[in-house]
Amino acid sequence: VYFSDNGMFRICRVFLNGTGFEVFLDAGIGVVDGLSLDWRNRRLYFSNMGTHYWGGGTPWQRVEMVKLDGTQRRRIVEKALDKPRALALDTERGYLYYSDWGEVAKVVKVELDGSNPVVMKHNGMHNPNGLALGEGQLYILDSHARLDVVTENGTQLAPGSLDKID
Repeated sequence: VYFSDNGMFRICRVFLNGTGFEVFLDAGIGVVDGLSLDWRNRRLYFSNMGTHYWGGGTPWQRVEMVKLDGTQRRRIVEKALDKPRALALDTERGYLYYSDWGEVAKVVKVELDGSNPVVMKHNGMHNPNGLALGEGQLYILDSHARLDVVTENGTQLAPGSLDKID
């Protein structure tokens, strides 16, 4: 199991039974809100956002990939990115979807190397926080209690909403 520790700015891993805790990455890690494991190719994709609030340095926003042995880490999306958040992988078709809840909220589909970005069509998106794939559809959960369903080619099927649960 891979998980982010945003308090310590690191990505960790542990066996399913809870043993074998290990810090996987801690160099150049900011806030990691999205993690997605490509078990076929043994890679981990993650959103990585560093901000000026930490007292110095230049803020950054990017989506990165690293092999599960810790090698071949690289930035796959760095441009046109404001606040990267959730990730979803479609390894069969070779796509990565990521959400950006910056000034212009969006969900983008790219190839696994970050090339050929396509902004998915949407109406009324504010903070796309969660992404999930299932049966050729992309589910987008917005923090404003809204759930949208989009086909893999970007056509919005079911703009909808969820009742807010207090």
